[in-house]
Amino acid sequence: MTINDVFEYTEKMYPCQYESDVKLMWVNQLEKEIADFLKLFGEVETYPHTDVTDEILIEEPDIYALYIGARADFANGEYARYNNKVAQFNAFMEEWQARYMRDHKPEGKVRYIKI
Repeated sequence: MTINDVFEYTEKMYPCQYESDVKLMWVNQLEKEIADFLKLFGEVETYPHTDVTDEILIEEPDIYALYIGARADFANGEYARYNNKVAQFNAFMEEWQARYMRDHKPEGKVRYIKI
């Protein structure tokens, strides 16, 4: 899935007036957070993106759409809508991270439970 696909999906879900260059900046901010998480598992892909034809790091368009929508709401001063989208974004992101951690083991990390 490309960044342009994410922008089209976001426009259908949460239309906003911001241009692609602003949305691309927001996508790069989100992808930095995702890449930092993926580094724990030794899976680092390149970012920042400079073109809307680049592939996104994860195939979760709702996470990207909620992030872009929340940033647009914050920029517009629509704080109630912003808070709702951030809560949904956090839930989707935590669910994706939990699913990813179940399927992948961090490199060089051994986790022990202290009793």
